[in-house]
Parts: sequence; C-alpha cells; structure tokens
Amino acid sequence: MLVKPHPLKPELGAEIIAAVQAKGFAPITTDANVHDILAACVATVSINSATAMEGFLHGKPAVLFGRSDFHALVETVRQPGEFSAALAQALADPPDYAKALHWYFGQHCLDIAADSFDARLLAIFAEAGFDAARLGLH
Repeated sequence: MLVKPHPLKPELGAEIIAAVQAKGFAPITTDANVHDILAACVATVSINSATAMEGFLHGKPAVLFGRSDFHALVETVRQPGEFSAALAQALADPPDYAKALHWYFGQHCLDIAADSFDARLLAIFAEAGFDAARLGLH
C-alpha cells in the first residue's frame, strides 16, 4: 500500500501513518507526484479526496471511507470489513470515466464564469429552503 500524506497537512499525515504502522501494517510513504502514483495504481482509497477525481482522469476506480457528492462514481465503505468487497466491486465494474466526469462536472457543478451562475446558485439554495428573502437578498 502506497500512501501520500496530504500536502497541506503533512504532520497529520505522518501521525496517521505512524498509527497504522503501530498496528502492524507497513504502508510505503511517498512524496511522488500524484499523477505518477495514479498512473501506476489500481485504485484510489481515501476518506473523500479530490485525488479520486484525478484518478478518474487516469481511468482508476475509487473506494471512499467517507461521504462524497460524487458517490455514484465510487464504492463507499461504511465499516472496515466492507473494504475487500468494495475494492473488488470497484475493479470489476468501473464506470465510463469520460461520461461520468462529464455528468458530474456538467450537471452537478456550477460554472462561476457563466452568466447563469447567480440564478442557478440561488435556485439551488431555494430548493434547500433558503430562498433569496431568507438569505437577506432583495
């Protein structure tokens, strides 16, 4: 297992890796370029990381141990014992990543440069119960 601590939280990453090693596991720590790692791996595994999305660009499936807004594209593990089955499923039935990325970014993300950005954002807030009046916008 190859692990790379989050570049913005290297101390926390080192603590977590040390805790895993103390439990008898032997992860290999690296500071290699993430795209070199993704090109060589079989899958990404994280709590919920943008690295999973980057992995899709390399055609790599993802297993997450946390909630994500792209859960339709990954296998999600809720209990540690579910990991083996989730990884096997991710490797056996990967989505069409080009189509999946288009769906996610084209249908579920907002383009902040688009003329319709403000209206789309307010519509999403309104659907969640926070219309313009409740937000104090007039």
